[in-house]
Amino acid sequence: MQGTIVAGVLAIVAGAGGWWLGRESARPGGAEIQTPAEVRVQELLAENRRLSQQLASRGPSLEGIPGAGAGAAASSAGVSNLLVLGARGELELTPLDTIDFAGAKTPEELIHQVLRWFHTKLAKGHEGQLEILEFMGKLGTKERQEELKPHIERLFHDDGPRVAKHLYPLIKYAVEHDTDAVALTETYFQQAADDPGFFAELDDDPFEAITKGMGYMLPAVASDAQMERFRAYAKKIIDTPEDQQPDAVRKRRRDIQRLLIAWSPPMSVEEAVAKLKQGDLGREELMALMPLIPQEAWAQVDPLLVLQPLALQQDYTLFQVMQRLPALDGRQIERLDDALVAAYGGSAEPQAWFLNQYLQRTGRPTWKAGQPFLERAALQSVQAAEAVAQLTYQMRGEAAPTPEAVRWLIDRTQLSENTIRRLKSQFNLGD
Repeated sequence: MQGTIVAGVLAIVAGAGGWWLGRESARPGGAEIQTPAEVRVQELLAENRRLSQQLASRGPSLEGIPGAGAGAAASSAGVSNLLVLGARGELELTPLDTIDFAGAKTPEELIHQVLRWFHTKLAKGHEGQLEILEFMGKLGTKERQEELKPHIERLFHDDGPRVAKHLYPLIKYAVEHDTDAVALTETYFQQAADDPGFFAELDDDPFEAITKGMGYMLPAVASDAQMERFRAYAKKIIDTPEDQQPDAVRKRRRDIQRLLIAWSPPMSVEEAVAKLKQGDLGREELMALMPLIPQEAWAQVDPLLVLQPLALQQDYTLFQVMQRLPALDGRQIERLDDALVAAYGGSAEPQAWFLNQYLQRTGRPTWKAGQPFLERAALQSVQAAEAVAQLTYQMRGEAAPTPEAVRWLIDRTQLSENTIRRLKSQFNLGD
């Protein structure tokens, strides 16, 4: 478990309880409990609504500032004592500046310290949020994990997969302080966008709790103005060249790309079609648009505008997209063939697996059906000829090429001596 438990504890307080519970319960040695992310999010949001109603019935309580600006303090400026309901009674959150991992005698004591520490830092606003992010990022580093490992093992070793039983106060605190969680999350995105150097010495793993956890809950708890800022931060992060970002930001880019799509306002069929027509869509954005477009709407879009860039990149997403489109007609397949053949004469690196899938998905599962395309492709470069030759090894029975077709491949293209020997052996060709 090492430092992962503590990182998870902090992540839960930040609003990502469901993420951590699902991740931790599936660790080796524990019971295999996997709940879809969407279900976890809905369960946590439902608990949030229930607890909010319960708090409202009690009277005034510590609240954040709705719609706080970027990096603004979501809690009160001072640190007030707060009573929260734990698994076995109320816990008083008196101020705490440092978590004493070595001094904690029980898991409950450590969890209580984490709650007090988090409550103290959140009350400091932007400054405290930066301290939280720095602390979380350092938890994932090798040095910090080695330092914490004996304390974590000592406290949680006997609980194993039942460690989740200690986390109720943290989850409850998170859902009761969702405004603080949003503010902390916004500070994370703001730093990653405007000052990525902040993360230079930090590990990316603990921030997965934000990019795969709290990030997906934001539309339910953040204001429209905040969501506009989140989208702007995410776009800036994605638009920044990777070589200008430290690992802790760069390794979370794919998560942030998915979040940017999830945060998009609802889109009509007409808007989705218009976006497709613009072209130049990333893989994640394209896949998010596909379910919005019924088959009849594809009559308004040239499918090659979507398919050709994926084909030239030898991207498997091409075949996922093709499953959702109406079947290509002969002329469309010819145009896609032409684009691939031209690319194989340039910078594209042909792959046998891609050629196999491409022929299958375009209704040419045999060598004979795909021969005109394959021979044109094989003539383009050494790499293309080798890819086509590798494809022949995979074809069996009626799908296989004839000995004459293999002889043509040997005589007319640039193949390595090893490939030629293998072809002659497999297809019983003499010298």
